[in-house]
Amino acid sequence: MKVAYPVIFTDVGTNILIEVPDLGILTESNEEGKTKGSMADAITMARDAIVLSNSEAQEAGKKVIQPSKMTDIDISKGKFFQDGVSILSLVDAEIVS
Repeated sequence: MKVAYPVIFTDVGTNILIEVPDLGILTESNEEGKTKGSMADAITMARDAIVLSNSEAQEAGKKVIQPSKMTDIDISKGKFFQDGVSILSLVDAEIVS
């Protein structure tokens, strides 16, 4: 099953912070102290986190959480909004049932 979740990416200068509100995911494009990752790195990290989160839910016998509509996400309420410049985008992932 292919899904596309709204993801908030926040550029904080030395890193791109990632939030997937529907799944409670908070991560980053690179480890602290490492060279800043690119937006492509951040998208890959978000995709991997989405797949992992949904796989763990399925293994625990839970349903895959359906993505919100982009219009339902307020980036100003994102965890990292005050830390840098935030944008909202969709990230697709293949979820194996």
